[in-house]
Amino acid sequence: MTPATSLDTLPLALSANLALARFRQVAQIKDEQLTGANLLYERAFMLGLVPTPTFSPNGSCHLLPCRDALLAVNLPRSSDWELLPAWLGPWRDNLTIAPGDWPALEHQCRELAAGDLLQQAHSLGLAVAVADELPPPPSQPIQIQCFHHRSRTTSQRRKDIPLVVDLSSLWAGPLCGYLLQKAGCRVIKVEGLNRLDGARTGFPDFYQLLNQGKESVALDFKSAADIERLKQLIAHADIVIEASRPRALHNIGIHAEHWVQSQPGRVWLSITGYGRHGADGARVGFGDDTATAAGLSRIMFEATGDYQIVGDAIADPLTGIHAALSAWQSYLAGGNELISISLRDTVSFCLHNELNLAREHALESCRRWRRLGNQLDQLFPTGPRIPATDCAAPGQHNASVFAELDLFAGAFHQQHHP
Repeated sequence: MTPATSLDTLPLALSANLALARFRQVAQIKDEQLTGANLLYERAFMLGLVPTPTFSPNGSCHLLPCRDALLAVNLPRSSDWELLPAWLGPWRDNLTIAPGDWPALEHQCRELAAGDLLQQAHSLGLAVAVADELPPPPSQPIQIQCFHHRSRTTSQRRKDIPLVVDLSSLWAGPLCGYLLQKAGCRVIKVEGLNRLDGARTGFPDFYQLLNQGKESVALDFKSAADIERLKQLIAHADIVIEASRPRALHNIGIHAEHWVQSQPGRVWLSITGYGRHGADGARVGFGDDTATAAGLSRIMFEATGDYQIVGDAIADPLTGIHAALSAWQSYLAGGNELISISLRDTVSFCLHNELNLAREHALESCRRWRRLGNQLDQLFPTGPRIPATDCAAPGQHNASVFAELDLFAGAFHQQHHP
């Protein structure tokens, strides 16, 4: 395969390859099929997703021109479309837009100011971002809050099989959990009984690839008893992965800072769209709009003269790889850290790094995406990766996991209270 037709020459493949190579090194993983470029583009290949000029390959994100800017509007959930009358309500009375009617939405937005639309979208929890700017890179792409002084004694307490409790869904977090599982961790995936991971029904084949071999616990987060069960499970974890806004967990009495401080060696990994704190801490973001917010569509314009969404929710897999690397390095070094990593900042950092290293190479990678995005089968000559094990049904391991925890708690009580 010539370099011109290699996955490694597509956008951000260099950054993904470097991060995954580093992870494989520190985790001592020998899987040669597992590359960063493969993880970035395999979903589009597996599902036959084809990019179009202003739509994301999965069809949920669209570039919409407004009066003074170009916006990326991502509406992956039916509830997002239901919010459109409230979003445009300050300027459009009695508005009705049918789900999926992008031309009607574009018509409504064309004469409105982008800043006003952004502010209203953020207040409603809609994933909307500016698409025609290249913001400066973040000063700190990953925010790390360290609590205890690390010592050799602490790092020696590492378990042979660390326990990862994964509260995340969709792509970045589950990919992180999948990679940590390959590093030798036991991963328990936790879902809400009334809000299962949307990827189960959206792209079931891809869901199986990311979540194979993980144990499944499903709980009712409106039940006091189940919330206590969740806290009990988290109390036994070595690494926690979550992709919620901090307030959502605080509301059920779970505080990452308290958890990290309560016992040495722990790592809490928080994956968000735009950051954990400040004005962006409550902002909703998914893989396509956050990559656009980082400047990727603006670089596509520089490369080709046209704005286009680059990759398939590319911020998700890129962030998932970097999240796994950060979490595993932290755990090996003794933990005691709350790690905050955002989709936008990960793409922004990697994009600027590649532009600084070789700007023309980065621009050419965007041109290749435009030429080859609908021909990914040529770039996967050996076909897709195949899951090695089955996926668990929701809550399949509730009984066994909590029986194990109850047994452990009973032994602990007997040991300390004879």
